[in-house]
Amino acid sequence: LKRCEKDTDAIYALSPNWYRDWENFVCEKSSEPPGPISNAAISTTKNGVTRLIRRDCNYFQVNESIWNFLYSIYGGGPELIIRSNSTMNSNLDDQISSSNKPAVTFV
Repeated sequence: LKRCEKDTDAIYALSPNWYRDWENFVCEKSSEPPGPISNAAISTTKNGVTRLIRRDCNYFQVNESIWNFLYSIYGGGPELIIRSNSTMNSNLDDQISSSNKPAVTFV
C-alpha cells in the first residue's frame, strides 16, 4: 500500500488483524480471501453514530483511495476516518458539521 501523498487526503483506520489476513491472501500465503473489512476490534460506537477508536489498539492508516478500493471489493467496516494534519488543526465542530461522515474520536 502506497503512502498518502497529500496532507489534505482523508486518512482511514484499518484493523491490523484484517490487514494481515488480506496481506496473506494477496501474497498467496493463504488461499482464503480475508472477508469483509472488520474494524470492530479497534472501535466502539457512541449513540449509533460517532465512531470511536480505542486508544489501546494499534491500527493501519490508509488514504481515501486505498480505503475506497478495499471497501469496493470486500465491504464491511465500520468506516473510521482520521483527519489529516491540515484538517486536524481546524475547528473540530466545523469539521463535523461540514461533513456527512462521522469524525473519529479516540477513547
